[in-house]
Amino acid sequence: MEFMGLSFTSELFGNTLMQYGMLLGTVLLFVLLSKGIYYFIKTYVRRLTEKTKTDLDDMLIDIIEHPITMLVMIGGLYFGTVLYLTPATPAYDFINSIFKILVIINVAWFILRVIDTLVVHYFKPYVEKSESKLDDQLLPILRRGIKVVIVILTLVFLLSNFGYDVTALVAGLGVGGLAVALAAQDTISNFIGSLVIFTGKPFKIGDFVKFGSFAGTVQEVGMRTTRFETPSGTMLVVPNNKISNEIVENVTAAKSRRVDIVIGITYGTSYAKLKRAIGLVEGVLKMHPNVERCDVRFSEFGAYALNISAWYWLRDPSKLRETAHEVNLEIKRVLDKEKVEMAFPTQTVYVKR
Repeated sequence: MEFMGLSFTSELFGNTLMQYGMLLGTVLLFVLLSKGIYYFIKTYVRRLTEKTKTDLDDMLIDIIEHPITMLVMIGGLYFGTVLYLTPATPAYDFINSIFKILVIINVAWFILRVIDTLVVHYFKPYVEKSESKLDDQLLPILRRGIKVVIVILTLVFLLSNFGYDVTALVAGLGVGGLAVALAAQDTISNFIGSLVIFTGKPFKIGDFVKFGSFAGTVQEVGMRTTRFETPSGTMLVVPNNKISNEIVENVTAAKSRRVDIVIGITYGTSYAKLKRAIGLVEGVLKMHPNVERCDVRFSEFGAYALNISAWYWLRDPSKLRETAHEVNLEIKRVLDKEKVEMAFPTQTVYVKR
């Protein structure tokens, strides 16, 4: 039987059209088989796994359902080639190379699905339960980073399959990478600094921290910089390598914070009124709900006043400003009520006659 001068016995790249037809038929048969397997998994196996208490079988189905159907189709190409094509012919070698490429891609796809499934079912619920928001930001970065590494390794295997000298390529990339690294030292340093922040967790989003001569509330932690809102309301963008090399004081993380105040009373105040003033200040501190404990003493004879020093510790350090405001107003009120005069810098001049 001939069509346009071609017959089933006509050869093309070392094989007859009959052989190519048998190969195509085998591939189509395996494609139909893969569709049946996929339908079976979706319809029946899924129903069974949904009834079980464990999530492990659901995870397994999520991972394998697409790669396994792809593997069946690749298997059809392999068996059709081995069964019907003549070995060591151009067509046989070409299809064999295609088969290897598809296997490598399918394995890489399988690994990527394993990573996605582990992240969705295990790591993401875990980081969502933690109080820190840094790991919420770190997880997507690590997820993408691992995927990039897998894709690069897949490309290396594919290039190796096509006969490229991978060793020379990697060496060339190493030299190029060194040049890029030298040109981007600050970027790399900031990236390493971000890893130090993510792993060490010196603070989390919303914490008020001090480092060097700066202070602010953490708004965002990125791969290159960290953003802080200063007490004046401005946005402070700091490179991560600066933060990782500084001593960071996390004010919010403190279980308790001490506040020191000094109240100057005029020298004309009597002993009884001075002692009364100390009691009033102590009473104000003990009555405030955010004051955990306090200590009030007549500390010194100052240059202009009799100084009462008060130390008090906060239950919630994040409410420092409002607590100090309320405490200071109440101290002023009770001292005014008792007619205790606060001192200000004065100077007595004696004139010799």
